Amino acid sequence: MLRLIWLIPLLPLAGFLINGLFGARFLKRGVVAAIGCGAVLAALLLSIGAVVELPSAGAHAAVGGAPQFVQDLFTWIPLGTGPDGSALEVRWSYLLDPLSAVMLLVVTGVGFLIHVYATGYMGHEPQAAFARFFAYLNLFMA
Repeated sequence: MLRLIWLIPLLPLAGFLINGLFGARFLKRGVVAAIGCGAVLAALLLSIGAVVELPSAGAHAAVGGAPQFVQDLFTWIPLGTGPDGSALEVRWSYLLDPLSAVMLLVVTGVGFLIHVYATGYMGHEPQAAFARFFAYLNLFMA
């Protein structure tokens, strides 16, 4: 699961795109809620799997001995070469250590509960407003 941590912010973003583009006109209220809640639930499950796998995945220890996992995705800003000939670049990476693992679980866990609560709270709204609300809620989670 650690290799899939890049999906955690992309799943709510996919929910935003689906509900934002198709929710108001083509999807029923229950489908909009299922997409909104399901995207965050999938991110929560990936988060739990990554946190459980963190200590035993051979992740290298940081200063202080706590395990950490770094996943480099791509070079975001190439800046050329330094005076010693090494490449200067800003990389887009994800890091998972014990502190970020706790925050990851809190954000995805509470975010999922907020999504579930919002299905009932927004139940009286018109379909377009309901879909727009869940699209924005998923965008906030992303």
